[in-house]
Amino acid sequence: MAQQRISSPVLYNKQPFDILKYTFSVDLTEAPKPIAKQAINTITFTWTDNPVEKKFYFHLRDLTIDSVLYNGKSIQFYQEGNIDSADFHYAIDAPIGAMKYDTVSLSIYYHGIMGSEPAEPNSWGGVFGTNRILYTMGVGFHANYVGTTQHWLACYDHPSDKAAFKGSFIVSKGKYVCSNGLLTSIDTLENALRFNWETKIPTATYLLTFAIDSFIPYQFGSKTNIVYGLKSDSSVLQTSYKLLPKMVDMLERYFGPYPFEKVGYVLTPTGSMEHQTMISVDQSIARKKDSVNSVSLHELAHQWFGDMVSPIDFRYAWLTESFATYCESLWAHELKKSTGYISDQQAKLSSYFSSVTREGVLSLDNFERKSPSSNYPSTIYVKGAVVLGMLRHELGDDIFFTGIRSYLDQFKYGNVKTEDFQQVLENKSGKKLDWFFDQWIIRKGWPRFTFDTTSIIENNSKKIKITCKQVQPKEYGYFKNVPIELGFRLADNSYIYKIIYSNDAESISMIDSIPAYRSMTINQGPTLRTLIQMVSITTINESEDFNTNQIYTYPMPAHDAITIEYPLPHNTCIGDIMLIDTSGKIIKQLKKELYSSEGFEKTGLFILHISDLASGNYTLTMKYGNNQLSRQIIVTK
Repeated sequence: MAQQRISSPVLYNKQPFDILKYTFSVDLTEAPKPIAKQAINTITFTWTDNPVEKKFYFHLRDLTIDSVLYNGKSIQFYQEGNIDSADFHYAIDAPIGAMKYDTVSLSIYYHGIMGSEPAEPNSWGGVFGTNRILYTMGVGFHANYVGTTQHWLACYDHPSDKAAFKGSFIVSKGKYVCSNGLLTSIDTLENALRFNWETKIPTATYLLTFAIDSFIPYQFGSKTNIVYGLKSDSSVLQTSYKLLPKMVDMLERYFGPYPFEKVGYVLTPTGSMEHQTMISVDQSIARKKDSVNSVSLHELAHQWFGDMVSPIDFRYAWLTESFATYCESLWAHELKKSTGYISDQQAKLSSYFSSVTREGVLSLDNFERKSPSSNYPSTIYVKGAVVLGMLRHELGDDIFFTGIRSYLDQFKYGNVKTEDFQQVLENKSGKKLDWFFDQWIIRKGWPRFTFDTTSIIENNSKKIKITCKQVQPKEYGYFKNVPIELGFRLADNSYIYKIIYSNDAESISMIDSIPAYRSMTINQGPTLRTLIQMVSITTINESEDFNTNQIYTYPMPAHDAITIEYPLPHNTCIGDIMLIDTSGKIIKQLKKELYSSEGFEKTGLFILHISDLASGNYTLTMKYGNNQLSRQIIVTK
């Protein structure tokens, strides 16, 4: 018989029990001090396997356990694992006479000071009290145990076992408690109030929360669309959340009906977190009077992606964060149509290449968590959003969106892993998608390209041969079916766009009947953004006297300055150097004396300062003598 093991944050192990409900009561009359004067959580669960020699597990940190009752009778509990380990927990042994399918009531009594994840490098998840508010955040960015509800609730703190929740919170008069589900009643006690919240819909423990302050509920378009803020927030919230009904409508149009009892937001001092039906939103964001409010849209999208359909363990956090971040692009489209969508995808692409310099190169699925990464690295947000845009392009809008709706319907209120998402899309599309998921989601890295374009002008039109070479580090492997959108700027400044595909280490594409064009853009078109980087672009126009030598620029991407290495001319001459943006506008232009040499076997160097340029793609062009040499550069800030 296999030994029973508790699930770790990044490894699911099937357990012989299924939790049905948490019924929680706590005295928080010391709030905003994080003191639970007395707490009891009754866990209702069913033995799903023969419980002989089986255990029931629960997590709790910081707090002192007073007693544990199994169906009303005291039972021994014991600690397993070191407090510093990711799977530190408590356990009880199934008592003699326990049977498969028995429904059990396990009551855990405890008290103490509620804490948070370790403060190095920073504490984000857990329980926090300021001079005004007491609130919780359900995950930690750096804690090896990830889920931080165990800092206040005795529970099986793992996303794989979702349960209903009923919470009763006793607080001093004048305070208001926000939590998950619906507020069923407020009881008046001697010198105190008891707020009773309940959700009957299965909830992962990391999505449970509470917040205590002098809150006032503000409704937006529906009595179930509520933002909880202070009295002083009334005016700013009317602006920041005026588009909340439109957010809900858009997400329902793409992904189906809103899955829970209410859309709830509560203003908290730090961070934003998608707690089920009671989203914590950073008060500084909520008070910005920004009606676009993409952060609130992101957290709202999580109610479908992460809350309704949850990862079976935190290896698959990309299935929550990538989707919610991609929904920001859909929101940009909702507000500004296709230009909004593509601009948002471009911003996420640029953000990703900036982030890898800080946190390293990571995969989306089962990513590295050690510093400089974390439990929630930027990669699973912005890379994932771009990859989903590419998947949409691969499948087409109809299959992509109907496939996602099928995925949400099939796993509604349940748990998933990456393979589940892939399988649904394969069934819907009739395509094998191993190649896509392997290179963009499972593996690290992205393709880097050199482009050689050769063009011949015939009857005022061009036939173009494009040679793409993948030059990324060998450990990334080669990438298949990589879409690259090319834009050709014509004499009247209009564009023709074509998409070519790179399928191996080297790919050759022929494009016929392009009118004579002034410049070419790569991955800057109106259709999609692809996760690629350009290392060099060499253009040879065979109808003119262009030199086939190359210029080189480094570093790439560039930040404040670029070193330009160029072939020296036969004779001293003045060179024209230009930086051109993707619209064809000349952003920088200067003249520089280029010194003579014995030929082209030697090179010259000079530094071009670009600290005043915005992030984006540019074309660097040098003209001297009969030579015109170009290279695409990428600027990140």
